[in-house]
Amino acid sequence: MTPQLKNLALQLIDEGAVLVKRPGIPFPAFPIADSPIYLDLHPNSHFRGGPIRPLLARALGEALYTLIREKASFGILVGLYETGAWLAQQIVDAQHSDAYKGLHFFASQSHPNVARSQPPTLQPTQHALAVCGVPRTGTSTLQEIERLQKAGLIVDAIIMVVDRKEGGSEKFHQAGYAVDALFTLNELVELYFAENWICQAVADQIPTT
Repeated sequence: MTPQLKNLALQLIDEGAVLVKRPGIPFPAFPIADSPIYLDLHPNSHFRGGPIRPLLARALGEALYTLIREKASFGILVGLYETGAWLAQQIVDAQHSDAYKGLHFFASQSHPNVARSQPPTLQPTQHALAVCGVPRTGTSTLQEIERLQKAGLIVDAIIMVVDRKEGGSEKFHQAGYAVDALFTLNELVELYFAENWICQAVADQIPTT
């Protein structure tokens, strides 16, 4: 993990975007009952208690833009669902200080919390990259991409913030998509344990795949 990604990972947990179950402390509203760690990247989350702050949003956008910049043989980002659309918006914002300014994005669905919408010049045969947050099994992500492909858009790759290694990225590879992520869940657990954000009991619940 690079120093920049390490700083981003620590920002995520410091600002409440990472929720951790703690032994002996009731957490009845935990979004994923069978997981001790949940990454909440929804732009306006009631679990996190408010919107993601601008500095963290900018850091996420810059990290994701760096991840895709060398692979940018496409000009369209497709934000899958509300979180993916919000992340795609952050990526487009991050490119404004760069010489390469060819990226545009649209949301796969209409979302009130996302400022930009589908550009009027979008051609459905253009190559695109799909952006999502923290997929688990990948089923709903593939269903949404299939819907877009049927409409004529050519999706070549999928990027995500965290690969939980729970079947999602494997399904994406099997379906023929290039896949990349800023972090794996194991990388985050290792870092958070080393930084005393999580205890051994929580760390032991994460598969080491």
